[in-house]
Amino acid sequence: MITLGSWLRQAEARLRRGGRDAPRLSAELLAAHALNVPRTARFTQDDRTLAPPEHNCLEAALARRLDGEPLAYILRARAFYGRDFRITPDTLIPRAETEHLVEAALACPDRPLHFADLGTGSGCIAVTLAAERPLWRGVAVDCSPGALRVARTNARAHHVASRLLLVRADMCRPLFRPGSLDLVVSNPPYVSLPEYRELAPEVRREPQEALTPLTQNPASPHGLECLEAVIRQAAVALAPGGRICLEHGSAQARAVSMCFFNNNWSDVRVVQDLAGHDRITTASRSQNAQAQPCGGKGTL
Repeated sequence: MITLGSWLRQAEARLRRGGRDAPRLSAELLAAHALNVPRTARFTQDDRTLAPPEHNCLEAALARRLDGEPLAYILRARAFYGRDFRITPDTLIPRAETEHLVEAALACPDRPLHFADLGTGSGCIAVTLAAERPLWRGVAVDCSPGALRVARTNARAHHVASRLLLVRADMCRPLFRPGSLDLVVSNPPYVSLPEYRELAPEVRREPQEALTPLTQNPASPHGLECLEAVIRQAAVALAPGGRICLEHGSAQARAVSMCFFNNNWSDVRVVQDLAGHDRITTASRSQNAQAQPCGGKGTL
């Protein structure tokens, strides 16, 4: 027989030896999830004797973490912008850097507007925007049916499902009628193939199609393909004066900015993350811009 406190101490030591991040916090979160107790159980239930089924459940969760499975997939949840979101292996795990994308989008006027989230994944961006701005209505696009199921669950959990349309589609193809949107946000796949091969094994457990453009030219991969496609999509979909907010790699800010400058966008701004890396670029559709379909008419 073993107490909860003893298991937590042993789990923390095993996670540390295994090279896992934040071993103490991870052990507490695994216990809270597996036993359905608060994280503070470390202090309030330290002497609790674990029944054999409880111990087995804890050991199974710990084994998954030691094997390199991301903690968010084991817990099936991740906090983002002050809210809890359901997460599964069908979705990218939300990261703190993406909260800067939300902040950039929320700088738009608090009035009724229509937005699109291209490559929505878990829906954390679209759901957060709708929850923070009750006057906004949005379209959340993803090509993964599994991701859209998760996004739909999150939209319902945060009571914004009536103001979000979830669409299964390729965000790189024409989708929207010219001038039909006021805001486009996207955290598209932007990791180049060489960079992807250098990612930590744990990160490569996340869906590759959410990390790296699968249409990259192997001879000259640069990861910009989806970013450029989103900009083309926004050039059609945004009404004059509409805003786009893009997340990208820290080394891609110059290329993204030049794409905007070379195509008659205005008010181009680069936002750094907390680590000081160029992470978000925003721009406005010029007031005199004439929206032209990019290879198709668009349907939404």
